[in-house]
Amino acid sequence: MNPFDLLRASATWRGLRHSALVRDTVTTTGWNFLGRAVGFLIPIFLAAWFGVSSETDAFFFAYGLIIFAASIFAPAVENMSVPYIAEIRAGGGDVGHFVGKTLCVSGAGMGILAVLAVLLARPVLGALTRFNTGSLVLISRLIWLTAPLLVFLVWTGILSGYLNSYKKFAFPAVAPAFRGAVNLAVMFFLKEELGIYAVALGYLAGEAARLLLLLLAIRRSALPRIRLSAGLDDGTKSFLAVSLFRALSLIGVHSLAIVDKAMASWLEPGSVSRLEYAYRLYLIPLAFLSAGLLVTILSHWSERYYDRGRRRLRRDVAKAARITAAISLLLTAVGIIFSASLVKLAYGRGEFDPGQVPAVSLVWVCYLAGFLPAAVAEVFLRGHLTLKNTRVLIENALLMNIANICFNYLLMWRYRAAGIAVSTSLVTVIALAYLALRFYSDQRIVEEKAAQDSPSRG
Repeated sequence: MNPFDLLRASATWRGLRHSALVRDTVTTTGWNFLGRAVGFLIPIFLAAWFGVSSETDAFFFAYGLIIFAASIFAPAVENMSVPYIAEIRAGGGDVGHFVGKTLCVSGAGMGILAVLAVLLARPVLGALTRFNTGSLVLISRLIWLTAPLLVFLVWTGILSGYLNSYKKFAFPAVAPAFRGAVNLAVMFFLKEELGIYAVALGYLAGEAARLLLLLLAIRRSALPRIRLSAGLDDGTKSFLAVSLFRALSLIGVHSLAIVDKAMASWLEPGSVSRLEYAYRLYLIPLAFLSAGLLVTILSHWSERYYDRGRRRLRRDVAKAARITAAISLLLTAVGIIFSASLVKLAYGRGEFDPGQVPAVSLVWVCYLAGFLPAAVAEVFLRGHLTLKNTRVLIENALLMNIANICFNYLLMWRYRAAGIAVSTSLVTVIALAYLALRFYSDQRIVEEKAAQDSPSRG
């Protein structure tokens, strides 16, 4: 390496060290590691205490339905609140009033949805799945018990977005540690008396603890005071409309996991659990990226977009995509090489049958094959969110679902649960291609239109 290369490398390193985005990403990832580390212990202890059975199949299915509904609306309002709050702050608006309105409206909406989930669960699942009568009864009871999570998760999503928009990343990142600790405590002390119901109660109590922590963090951070109000102004209506499109796209994305579990229920008993245990491991590195780099870039990109325009956003997205691809490639290689050892380390104890380790490991490797495109797709997704371009996300979700059902049906009968995981990986490649093509094509169309509308020179 010649002296000029050394100087350039030194300058690049100094620039990275003094970059607010890099600094926030590193610290947020650290806090996120601490916050989520406890949560990632939950499936490990759950496997040790409950193993693989029809009861765990019922819990994972019921909990998956609740999380499916919450994961539609909670990330939608959390993601979209960041660019909206950035816009309100730039215009000198009342952020506390805006957050209060979203809390009231979302609470009412999620309460209605929770009631519908309880009423419709058993008849709908009886028609769509092949669980036996006992499992359907258990699933219905677990849905009734965990339904309040819909409200709690959406509220914590809004409060997390509020804190992130002011770059208070540490509080939302570390809050899951309190949720996980409460969850494990409830599971441990009540598992003998309540069985699988202790798991549901643990998740409910844990999310309530997380909500309380975020409220205390907002109060201590001296942010604009939240003023609750049920009225709707033009800004809130616009936010709800854009968030609805984001929610519709998330319906499609998160329905992939529901469809996978439903189709896995057509296979031999234990298939749903094997799929879920492997998927939980797959989510660990993706969750760290999503709660570290992918949280901070949305906040920073939103400010830069209103200050410097689309071309800067395009450069930011390209740079983040390259960095994310490099990190994802390394994590994928490590996961595949040590897959069997890591699965055994995570689950190989207690009631978990050691004979299940190879099957879960194979499913995990099949998921990991799609980790890199899934992670890079999340970068382009943040670019679309910064532009409030949520219609593209709906189109992408529809495309993913059609492909997933087709791939599942083609692969599951021969490769069982592993075939369903391979299907998921193929779908992530399709999603990345579509989101990237739409991002760059839409950017080019806007730039060409702006050039045509500008006065001619010379």
